[in-house]
Amino acid sequence: MSYEIEYSKHAFYVPDPTFEKSFFTYVKTSSNNVDPRTPNPILFKSGHAYEIIGEACRVGASVESGCWKPRNRWTSPEAYIKSWRQKLKEARPFEEFVHDNPSAQIEVAVKKDAFQTYLDTPPANPNPDGYRKDRIKDLITGIQTYEEHFFNDTLTKFMFSLRTYKDVEKAVELTGLLKEEGLLFWQAMRNC
Repeated sequence: MSYEIEYSKHAFYVPDPTFEKSFFTYVKTSSNNVDPRTPNPILFKSGHAYEIIGEACRVGASVESGCWKPRNRWTSPEAYIKSWRQKLKEARPFEEFVHDNPSAQIEVAVKKDAFQTYLDTPPANPNPDGYRKDRIKDLITGIQTYEEHFFNDTLTKFMFSLRTYKDVEKAVELTGLLKEEGLLFWQAMRNC
């Protein structure tokens, strides 16, 4: 049976004057059925502590089923959630992440043809479709973009350099909007 191995968890915080700390978390994972097993960073969740723990609860279902194994071992969902609570207590400032990973990026990919059709089609209902489309256009303005062929498709990739926490928020918001619209092909982290 194929499963995902979680090698390490990483958490960084940004003080938020309006509420509490905001966190940027990612994990390094690899599938058990590839050789060599090279851990790749993937965004776990960005947001407040309760949002990170909520994502840990969601992933806990995969931990229970054996599809996600921290340190390549069976563990309980409760232990997994507890490990995230501890990781958030030990979180380091986001500036340390930027210092340690100066060229870190989040890559968001869409199928070029489907995305262009989406942008060119006027919304049937101005709200919320129009808002989402306008917001997606705003988020991709000025972002580094390139194309890549993937089997029979051409992908458009948007690269967000992670220099500030605002860059993380923009990448996460774009990913969420593209997912809601059924346009997201994948999201990945690079150079971490």
